[in-house]
Amino acid sequence: MYTKSGMSISVRFFLFIIMLSGCSPQEANNAETASPIDFILPTSYIGRVYIIIVPQEMTLPLVTQYDIPPSGVLIIKRPISEDWISEEDVRFYYRKDGKPTEITGRFARAPKETKESRADTEVKVFGTSVGEYEGIYADCIIPHRTYYVGKNTDVYDDINFFDLTEYSKNNSIDCSGLKPGYLRKEWLEKTIKMKNPN
Repeated sequence: MYTKSGMSISVRFFLFIIMLSGCSPQEANNAETASPIDFILPTSYIGRVYIIIVPQEMTLPLVTQYDIPPSGVLIIKRPISEDWISEEDVRFYYRKDGKPTEITGRFARAPKETKESRADTEVKVFGTSVGEYEGIYADCIIPHRTYYVGKNTDVYDDINFFDLTEYSKNNSIDCSGLKPGYLRKEWLEKTIKMKNPN
């Protein structure tokens, strides 16, 4: 059956579902064809994990497995057409005895703190949140996904809850392919004026 605009009911329903899910038709198509992405954590790593995806206008080899560095911040480059990754395709692993062991527990957030929840020793992946970071130590706006890996008690006790300000202060970030930021420029200009008021 077709509407007056010539669009079939089934197509309109499909587009409506896409709108509800918050992704574009291109993203939906990517989600259907995407390969699972495996992130391998350092042994016993606990804390926040930042995945920074930098879109590139070039052809790159398909990579489906990445090692998270000890810092907990991973910067990966993907073609613009493939920079969207469905959460259903994201998996986390610990490397145990030389082999990846999947962390199967995935939750939006830690449960309300109780005696029982503190007694739960299972390591889980919490999140994800999606955002952009701009700070005084980076020359660009950094898009990222944030996760937390640990036990309930690690979340309650704020173990290794760091932000990208701390990371960018101690590590240079390649900003090629990212939108320029202005906070660092403004901060440097103010710093220079304070040191040289005349």
